Amino acid sequence: MKKKKKKSDLKKHIYKMILDLLNMSLKNDDFAKEYVNLAMKLSKKFNVKIPLNIKRKICKKCNRYFNPGIVRIKKGYIIYKCPYCGFEKWIKIENLKRKLILEKKDLQKKFLEKLKAGE
Repeated sequence: MKKKKKKSDLKKHIYKMILDLLNMSLKNDDFAKEYVNLAMKLSKKFNVKIPLNIKRKICKKCNRYFNPGIVRIKKGYIIYKCPYCGFEKWIKIENLKRKLILEKKDLQKKFLEKLKAGE
């Protein structure tokens, strides 16, 4: 039992470190690539998933974390454009809609379970 608690604590700590590294990469342009590379290595080594909303803002071409300066919607896609190298990441809107629908269903199930537990 103690090992499971330690692993979960370790994963939470690694997750916080990853988020801190990505925030540091936004503030410091000199070491931005190194911070992102280190964050990706940590996530792979300790099997910690980076959330999609953050992962989509990591450029595959120049390995930098960015706040998208240009976000467009075109032909059923959301397009994030990297302000550093100009690389465009296309995400299909249907996938986003499906994810939102599944999240709503999960929330409804949790709410109903809480109501039943309260009675």
